[in-house]
Amino acid sequence: MDFAAENLLRQQGFTAVAGVDEAGRGPLAGPVTAGACVLPPAYDPSALNDSKKLSAAQRERLNAEIRAGAVSWAVGWADAAEIDSLNILQAAKLAMTRALDALDPPPDYVLIDGRDRLALAVPQRALIGGDGICASIAAASILAKVERDAYMIRLHQTYPFYGFDRHKGYGTKVHLQALAAHGPCREHRRSFAPVRLAEAGSLFADGQPDQETKDLGTRGESIAAAYLRAAGLSILERNYRARGGEIDIIAQDGETLAFIEVKTRLSSRSGRAAENLTRAKLKKMEFAALCYLKEKNYEEWPVMRFDAVTVERRGAETVTEWLKGLHM
Repeated sequence: MDFAAENLLRQQGFTAVAGVDEAGRGPLAGPVTAGACVLPPAYDPSALNDSKKLSAAQRERLNAEIRAGAVSWAVGWADAAEIDSLNILQAAKLAMTRALDALDPPPDYVLIDGRDRLALAVPQRALIGGDGICASIAAASILAKVERDAYMIRLHQTYPFYGFDRHKGYGTKVHLQALAAHGPCREHRRSFAPVRLAEAGSLFADGQPDQETKDLGTRGESIAAAYLRAAGLSILERNYRARGGEIDIIAQDGETLAFIEVKTRLSSRSGRAAENLTRAKLKKMEFAALCYLKEKNYEEWPVMRFDAVTVERRGAETVTEWLKGLHM
């Protein structure tokens, strides 16, 4: 980890380059948090990394070092009610904006992890995979992750039967079983399908997806496949599975082989397909794609891309978004 991005900006005259990143998009409960920080040029970034690649002990140690050594740092939040009101993408942006607004002194340039830009008064750049290549963003990711984990551990004292101290709100089998048994609490995100199903009493207690959810996903994939055929693509595979990854649809689009993730949602608050395509998910899709090429005995490496299709229920299910060429 180094200051390559920050140093380039400093050479252009920027003196307070902030990194910002969020934690907690995927969980079924709790807030989404964001860290923001400006590190001095003399800070040693060698131990920094994407917070998800560090142990809890490493994150705690680095969190203390960042807070002690940063020019400025802050953490912003968006709670479960705001996530349900705005959707998770907009809530994550809100948390990041709040963290940046709290920096003192304020930044004159912002580096953002991911592909989405923020409504800011200062220049900015979004870096996909920024928490693995940019020291300021990596530091921000650590601040966000440690703050959120601490909150979920405290939340466990109020709601011990969910196991928030272990899974931090993610949809593990233990969490789903507790949701089915106890229903959601005020910290659960009701715009997320498992929580909504638990509130309706239709989430199976064994933590497995109920038939309604399975049927909805299957219908969505069929609608997406029909939409893609109408757009001129040839469907080669449905629900292709390989060790370590799976792909909803594999299609031929002219000379390009498209590997496609389908997200079927009940409302506009349930998240887009692109929001579901985290770097970890894309890496799994890439691995499955390589398995597919090997299985089909491709002699030459084809032109490939990764797409996301959103199917939304609006009376009847319909494709509302098709994003092409998503990258890690």
